[in-house]
Amino acid sequence: MISVIVPVYKVEKYLKRCVRSIQKQTYTDLEIILIDDGSPDACGKICDEFSNEDKRIKVIHKENEGLSAARNIGLQYAMGEYITFVDSDDYISETCYERLINAIEKYETDIAMCGSLCVDENGKVLSQDIFEEGKIYTGKEIVNEYVLSLKTSVWNKLFRKEILINSQFPYGRIHGEDLVFITSLLSSDTRLVTVEEKGYYYVKHEGSITTKGFSGKSFDEVYCKDVAYNNIVKQFPSIKEKAIIWKFRSRMNVIRKMTVNNSRNSEIYKLYLSWLIENYGICKRNLQLKERIEFVICHRFPKMYIKLIGIVIKNR
Repeated sequence: MISVIVPVYKVEKYLKRCVRSIQKQTYTDLEIILIDDGSPDACGKICDEFSNEDKRIKVIHKENEGLSAARNIGLQYAMGEYITFVDSDDYISETCYERLINAIEKYETDIAMCGSLCVDENGKVLSQDIFEEGKIYTGKEIVNEYVLSLKTSVWNKLFRKEILINSQFPYGRIHGEDLVFITSLLSSDTRLVTVEEKGYYYVKHEGSITTKGFSGKSFDEVYCKDVAYNNIVKQFPSIKEKAIIWKFRSRMNVIRKMTVNNSRNSEIYKLYLSWLIENYGICKRNLQLKERIEFVICHRFPKMYIKLIGIVIKNR
């Protein structure tokens, strides 16, 4: 059985499409766990209606604690031999789970990963990830091919439950939680197989966490990438020099947002900038040219950096 964990919060406009896409799977041995994360709209009622019509659907109502906490609750209740995740405003192709479970069993791997489409709210394709059918990666190969490039979303992957025993999503964090989860379960023996099917439809909304400006939650990226760095270096110490780029980029991302927000005089800004200056030499050769230029301007010509950031924001 596959346990499908679906956190639900303020998505009444999209929830039925999401759940229907799971119900319509050609692979039918499913346990669908809908976690109503204290949603203030009609989501809780919709979840209960689905549960009444389909015995495969279980509903958990809880107070709002965020995506990571909801997924962790789902992991506690999941009874399937395999685990997967769907975000409640997204949807999947009808053959998604059939293709994934066939691959994971045929090649005897721990994880199967399918392709995905990033679409807007009208279904227009914005970007896509496509993978070769039946290609197997082990341990360090997974890290080099997918983890370092941050292809670590959990929603296009099927996991054997046994490899998730010690893995949890970081409570209260909303930017980088999947990276923490993935890096916590990887070892040198972990096997992953890719599936060419574009099985997952990730819906990009205006005002999502990836498009918003600076807020207190912006610091979650630094926290999560620091934890992920520690996780991966513990298992794969030779990856250290490449993985430290996560730490550099996350701090640079926050520096940029704080500059827009006129928060350059804060202590945390100074702390992040100090870390960037101290570690730039280690990171330099793995940074893109535009990243090196941005850092040098930010560090050596702060007034110019403020003006350039202002111009970029104005022209968006």
